[in-house]
Amino acid sequence: MAAYQEIAGGPLAIGFIMLLFAGMPILLGFAMRYIFIQKLQFVREEDLVIEDK
Repeated sequence: MAAYQEIAGGPLAIGFIMLLFAGMPILLGFAMRYIFIQKLQFVREEDLVIEDK
């Protein structure tokens, strides 16, 4: 059990932290892109409404 805890606390924890740090920018990028696209669509719809008037 002690050996298992050592393994879990060592390479696995480091690997998990590495994955977390590697994944954060990707997740942030996707979130930013999604928000940006939504805002663009909203602006386009507003522009169309203004043009119709």
